[in-house]
This record gives sequence, structure tokens and C-alpha cells, in this order.
Amino acid sequence: MLSPVLLVDTDSEALTQVAAALSSAGFAPTLARGFTAAKALLASFSFDSVVAAHHLDAFNGLQLAMRARAAGACAVVTTPAADPVLDREAAGLGATTVLAPWNDATALVAALGPARHRQSA
Repeated sequence: MLSPVLLVDTDSEALTQVAAALSSAGFAPTLARGFTAAKALLASFSFDSVVAAHHLDAFNGLQLAMRARAAGACAVVTTPAADPVLDREAAGLGATTVLAPWNDATALVAALGPARHRQSA
């Protein structure tokens, strides 16, 4: 069974690129173009993982990470540049940070690995 993952970003091109990489790696991505859409999907569906961009207009990926972790999902916050403060805040929520852009989704697939293994157990 494919592991359901919610991908959240305001950049449609980034969403499409990440979705293709995750589909190839055995995940079933659902795309949300922003915080409001993601919040509605989280309330309606169960996801093994949530991958959210750090910057989501007036909101941020950490806010979705909190919701994801409360629902028992793996949470990943993506960022375009290394940010030790973001890393600490995400870790405090039980989330992981991964650098974007998505020239290679290896790090993201590795971060989502525990959710996929939980699905197959």
C-alpha cells in the first residue's frame, strides 16, 4: 500500500516536481496550494506524512507541522536555505527540516522513510 503524504507549498511547480519524485518512491501524494487548503485536508483525511514549505503566505510550515504531529503524522518542513533556528523549532515539534529546491528528493524520501515503514508494518 502506498503511504499517503500531504504536500503543501504555494509554488505549483515545486508541488508537481516533489509529487512526481515521491510517487516514484512509493508514496501517494496529495497536493495543497497553501495553508488553508492543507488545514482542510488534514481535518478530512488521514496522512502518514505532511511536507510543508516553511513560508506559506501569512502562515508557515511549522504551524502545519504542529497539526500533523497532533494527528500522529510524520512532519517535514522544507526551506530554501539552512536555518539553525528553524531546525531547532521543527525538532521541538518532532518535525524534520529538509532543504529545497527539489533537484534531488533523496533527503526528503529519507525523512519520510519512518512513515512508509510504519505503513507496511
